Amino acid sequence: MREFIEDFEIQDGVLRKYKDTGGQVVIPDSVTSIGDDAFSGCESLTGFQKAGCCKRIDGHWYSEDGKTLVQYVGRPRETSFRIPDGVTSISDHAFFGCRSLTGITIPDSVTSIGDRVFSRCASLTSITIPDGVTRIGYHAFSGCASLTDITIPDSVMCIGAYAFSGCSRLTSITISDSVTSIGDWAFSGCTGLTDLQVADKNGYYKEIDGHLYSKDGKTLVQYVGRPREASFRIPAGVTRIGNGAFSGCESLTSITIPDSVTSIGEEAFSGCESLTGITIPDSVTSIGEDAFWDCYTTIHAPEGSYAEKYAKEEDLPFAAVD
Repeated sequence: MREFIEDFEIQDGVLRKYKDTGGQVVIPDSVTSIGDDAFSGCESLTGFQKAGCCKRIDGHWYSEDGKTLVQYVGRPRETSFRIPDGVTSISDHAFFGCRSLTGITIPDSVTSIGDRVFSRCASLTSITIPDGVTRIGYHAFSGCASLTDITIPDSVMCIGAYAFSGCSRLTSITISDSVTSIGDWAFSGCTGLTDLQVADKNGYYKEIDGHLYSKDGKTLVQYVGRPREASFRIPAGVTRIGNGAFSGCESLTSITIPDSVTSIGEEAFSGCESLTGITIPDSVTSIGEDAFWDCYTTIHAPEGSYAEKYAKEEDLPFAAVD
């Protein structure tokens, strides 16, 4: 049953959404648990009152056993926060939009970082993920535009989609041999990323000339832009350009696609503002949604090709080539 009480949306006892933005929150008695994103975007919260499902420690909200940080409550001018020892998980959206924080200390006891946990923490400059964390969630650090340094431990197996998207000042990142899954767009919009390394023993990914590929070399997962680099040639043998692989690469004016490529992923070239033209070979039989969104380019391809059909369907400029 879904009910609405003043500023609260509650479903079957779960607080799904607090609709105000701040102040002292008094949780209705009907609430038995807190949804992951119930307080996302509430940047001016000053405190909580609720018996039973959660407890406060130093003004922040934790599960009754103290093992889950449910919601960080920002304070004016507070720039750093140390998560208490004993916390094992950080709930989705726990720090979402906390723009004043520049540093967050995560204890070794934490094993799980949820979705959008630090998303839009625009002042966060560095953070160390402790050894023991196995998953970095969906959008976990997206929009952390000041983040320049992050350490990913060997324990991490999964990096979620969009995990670091929009981290425009992030300059380097290392993928350990334990990582088995990297979600789409994980590094899209990381325009300052110039150094990406993959452990030699990683069985799922590899680095070629500083760019991220699947282990077999057939999928270009992420192009890593370099300052003032204007052109790039995708290696022969690549069959797929991954989702968001070139997203936000504003300096590129030329990309060469080999005849081995058959598939271009969603938003693959979105935001490539300087790319005025690209030749797509006849071998390409699939182009994902918004592959050239916000990209003022002319598609060059053979007449009758899939690329010509795509260009016309998407109302993109097209020029026939032999």
